[in-house]
Amino acid sequence: LRVCNCIPFSTNTTLMEKVYTDGYPNLLLSYQEDLIRYSEYAALAYCSRSSAGLKTGVLEEACNCKLCHGQTKFVEAIYRGIVSAVIFRDEEMKEIILSIKGTTNKKEWVIDGKAYKKKYKWIESGESVCHGCMVHAGFYNAAKVTWKEIVKPLLIPLHNQYKGYSIAIVGHSLGGSIGIFIGNELKSMGRDCRILTFGSPKIGDSHLAQWMDNEWNVEGVSI
Repeated sequence: LRVCNCIPFSTNTTLMEKVYTDGYPNLLLSYQEDLIRYSEYAALAYCSRSSAGLKTGVLEEACNCKLCHGQTKFVEAIYRGIVSAVIFRDEEMKEIILSIKGTTNKKEWVIDGKAYKKKYKWIESGESVCHGCMVHAGFYNAAKVTWKEIVKPLLIPLHNQYKGYSIAIVGHSLGGSIGIFIGNELKSMGRDCRILTFGSPKIGDSHLAQWMDNEWNVEGVSI
């Protein structure tokens, strides 16, 4: 599915039915609708570029993309910074969604290329997160800027305003890698948050992977 002159995302159910095999017959059925819904939000992040014409307001009226539909979905903010992102609000699902786009320009390729290791510290406090955890410096530094310029001034106040809403962090490729750091930070603050990424590169070493498995109580499989 190609939307908004953006990247291709597949929401083909026949294809998705092949994702899970032996041992997980019911897992796909319980998560399939969510995966499709969040993949659409991830795709819409690419429409944050000015050429796509996305604007704030009711999603159905926000742009002429095929995925811009729904009178209970809203574009709350559009961020065109180090890596562009969009904040959506879904009245029906009682959810605020931060969608971060992937690599599309030379500056973002530079972020991808900064693959040297860096000690993982909380963005907000600067304190060490976990013993021995090393992360991809480019993704982590981009996440720090994203936190400072969109999450702290826009997303957190919006979440405070809409009591009872949960937060979903979604992203494709580079956006997914940045989103993992953002999701960790929000969870550490006690925010009701989930992370869903599509094709995101690894962000850290085995120490970080083990810490995240424990922190997020990971029991299933990743796609």
